[in-house]
Amino acid sequence: EIGFRVVAIGDSYNDERVLRTADHAVLFNGPDDLAARLPGVRRARDYAELRRHVEEITQFEDSARGNEAARPNASAPLAG
Repeated sequence: EIGFRVVAIGDSYNDERVLRTADHAVLFNGPDDLAARLPGVRRARDYAELRRHVEEITQFEDSARGNEAARPNASAPLAG
């Protein structure tokens, strides 16, 4: 292990494998039957929801490392 964590965002069947193996995964506006096959994967139906998930994942990773200041403006929301 080299200390990296993987975040995957996918929207279709070809993304299933990476969504299963990533440390954190978000299915973005994907088909319902794919979501049913990925019960532990977060789901986002629009960009606002996707952004919220990414912010939560980033904050979780920072706090898990005890490293809130690792990112510049760690307490600020993502730009966009």
